[in-house]
Amino acid sequence: MPAQVLTCHCKKIVENHKGIITATSELNKGATFDIYIPAD
Repeated sequence: MPAQVLTCHCKKIVENHKGIITATSELNKGATFDIYIPAD
């Protein structure tokens, strides 16, 4: 599965659960994606 397709599916799941996705990156080091979904 291409990364873009996986990203789209993850975004839809997180949005359906009223969560958020954040991203941080450093040049030449890569990126970190954090997914937050409410517990209630």
